[in-house]
Amino acid sequence: MKKILAVTIMLTLVLAPALSAKERPGSAAVLTTKAGQEIRGELYAVKRDAFVIAGAQGEMTTVLAGDVARVRLNKRAGRSTRTGAIIGGAAGLGLMAAAYAANSDGGGSPEAGEILAIAGLTALSAGVGALIGRAAGGGTKTVEMAGLSRADLERIQAKLRKQARVPSLI
Repeated sequence: MKKILAVTIMLTLVLAPALSAKERPGSAAVLTTKAGQEIRGELYAVKRDAFVIAGAQGEMTTVLAGDVARVRLNKRAGRSTRTGAIIGGAAGLGLMAAAYAANSDGGGSPEAGEILAIAGLTALSAGVGALIGRAAGGGTKTVEMAGLSRADLERIQAKLRKQARVPSLI
């Protein structure tokens, strides 16, 4: 059991920096105004009364929520990818640790080859999980904003905030 704990701690220390939170970009967005103008860029923030789009050169465009007819998002798959990698890596590590415990003779430390096998298969499992998460998490979503009640607009804006770079800016 001490061997499994040692291997688990070692892998956690190795993988922890890769799993730490980093600033993430907002979803790619196309806002269509009621006048027919399209504003393209990164969804930077969704305020109560406006959308903020960051352009390719970093310029910010603010569009009043009442002027927006449609919002189209290319949903980012970053969170899903990271979650898939964590779940896949944990599952691989757990399975490898269980297999090691079942097949070990109970004495001594794990050999270098055993540690490499556990680390390699854990990384492979994390990669498979990341690919599954990425495939499941991306996609395009279009939201029609024109003609909605104030309550529906607020509900949709709350959902869109989760796709923004700065989700808490109100």
